[in-house]
Amino acid sequence: MKKLLAIALIAAGSIIAYEGYKRNEALQGQLSSSVNKLATSLDGKTRLPDYTWYYVGGGVLLLTGIVMFSKGGGGKSSAPKKPAK
Repeated sequence: MKKLLAIALIAAGSIIAYEGYKRNEALQGQLSSSVNKLATSLDGKTRLPDYTWYYVGGGVLLLTGIVMFSKGGGGKSSAPKKPAK
């Protein structure tokens, strides 16, 4: 069950990151980036375009899914157990 959830997280993270990429490449993303750079140069406040949050969210989901998948869980280990002292 954990591996199924991990695969779902990896898929969702990939889709969200791809949506951020599409938004970055679109005219709206380019305009947003330019406006943010202009506003930052005027008042000095740090601004991020919307597509950046898609990248961040997708990356977090991807990493969470990868960690969950790599930890596995569930099945018995084939390594012999150490005797208790």
